[in-house]
Amino acid sequence: MNSIRIVIVLLMALAATASWWLNKHPDRLSSRSQPSTEHYADFFLHNFSTHQFDSDGSKQRLLQGSHLKNYPDVDSTQALTAHIKVKTSAQATWIIDARRAH
Repeated sequence: MNSIRIVIVLLMALAATASWWLNKHPDRLSSRSQPSTEHYADFFLHNFSTHQFDSDGSKQRLLQGSHLKNYPDVDSTQALTAHIKVKTSAQATWIIDARRAH
């Protein structure tokens, strides 16, 4: 019975030592297993303009900007100095200007 207690105490001491070592050296294991956190745009546009038309051929939406970047890792698109014009009905038109749009 004494030998079983000694083995249990030794296993607990080994687990405590391993926990202490992992706490003091977290970079040893995490740098290998974590994916890259670099953030790259897969495409970009400069001084761009895009138009959308309805079935009658009249312009419904306009998006203009100085820069546009698409980031696939976070599934987002960013436009700088964006100008958006949306026609909602025969007379109503929304005009939106922003330094930055997502």
